[in-house]
Amino acid sequence: MTADNLLDAIGMVDDSFLTEQRRGRPVWRFLVALAAAVALLALSVGTAMAVNEGFREAVFSIFRIGTTETPPVELPTEDLAPGLREMDVMDLEDQVTARYFAKNGVIQTVAGGLYTCDYDTHEDPAFWEIGVEGITEIAATRLDFPLEYGGRTIRILLDYGVINGKLAIRVWPQGLNEDPVGNGWNVVPIGDRLDAALLSIPVLENDHYNFHFLFLDLKTLETRVLLATETPLDHAWFSSDLKYAIGVHWGEYWFYDLEQGTSASFGQAREPYFMDDETIICKVPGSGEAFDVVRYHIPSGTSRVLLYDASRKVGYRGIGWNGAEGTWGLLYDGSGSMEAVDYRTGERLSLTGLDALDTGSLRTDESPNGSRILIAWEQTNGEGALGYGFTSLGLLDPETGVLKLLRRDVSGNEESFIGWIDDHTVVIIAHGEDGKSCWVYAYRFE
Repeated sequence: MTADNLLDAIGMVDDSFLTEQRRGRPVWRFLVALAAAVALLALSVGTAMAVNEGFREAVFSIFRIGTTETPPVELPTEDLAPGLREMDVMDLEDQVTARYFAKNGVIQTVAGGLYTCDYDTHEDPAFWEIGVEGITEIAATRLDFPLEYGGRTIRILLDYGVINGKLAIRVWPQGLNEDPVGNGWNVVPIGDRLDAALLSIPVLENDHYNFHFLFLDLKTLETRVLLATETPLDHAWFSSDLKYAIGVHWGEYWFYDLEQGTSASFGQAREPYFMDDETIICKVPGSGEAFDVVRYHIPSGTSRVLLYDASRKVGYRGIGWNGAEGTWGLLYDGSGSMEAVDYRTGERLSLTGLDALDTGSLRTDESPNGSRILIAWEQTNGEGALGYGFTSLGLLDPETGVLKLLRRDVSGNEESFIGWIDDHTVVIIAHGEDGKSCWVYAYRFE
């Protein structure tokens, strides 16, 4: 049986999940993972995927995998979605510490604090760390160097600093008025790394901009290509160990094994993200308008359906903003009825008693230690635009099923979401109308 024969066999079984992309690159490691996934799913998951015994045995014999050598897999129970636990809502008084911050020039919100610089020259950059006790200035390091890549020279100009133990970056792309796409490079953190960042650069190929992704050493300014594909990419997420990546172009998602040089399409799967360095969460079509939430373990090639036929019509999301992180997901239908889903176990927690809240838009985030979930209800302008204040903040403890709810009076100033600065404190910033000042609101949850 050749690689193409095996691909065709897998394709006949089910093409709704990770089908191998044929590009003439090494595929054997990924085929092993897929073969194992197909065989194991036949034993463990009663879905539309149907594999007969002969095919499964053929797969194992082709790769000389004996049943005693197969890595142990935790077989799912009959009830993959345990009964819903109900949530209790506890109203708290609006107790908050507010601090006023003012400085001439640019004031912008970054992860964990603020960034300031001169309004006209962009000189004198500084970061400001927001802590429980106050606001502290953190020195900013400026990088300004030419980078030759993709047949042109790009001026890389950015400031970075370490705020609350994490890397904060402010980039200054050049020439956006002349070429907003071609000069639209960006630099973002890589996991918890403080010495390096991810640089994305648009490269014009066949009359279309294809983003390439480079590793940037912030100390030596050396770069190396992490992902530059023939298939155009608009964006990509990486596991923190840089072994794997997820890319997207026009709604089509691709998986990349960076060490082996292989790639595969997610097929009909949508909204994948890294829960951790070895696990991907995504949704696949279910019956009717519903969908299934699937957890995929990359090294073993095994997958498990965590949630069958999620009946929410609006969607699902992983809690986390950067395509990574998030062990909890949120199912919602836009009417105040929600469920929190533990993607490690498939357990669901019914979020009831929230019908009176304005749920025009939801912002969510997990605490640093992962034990609490912040749910923020954000006002819109009636046309979907955000930035009009948070009407409520909810702190959900999944272990106890208690949501501590803070209802807020929203000011007229635009507010920026900061999130957790430690395991007990959430920060929101309201900018002054002059653009040179802001109020910092610190909410303390004990």
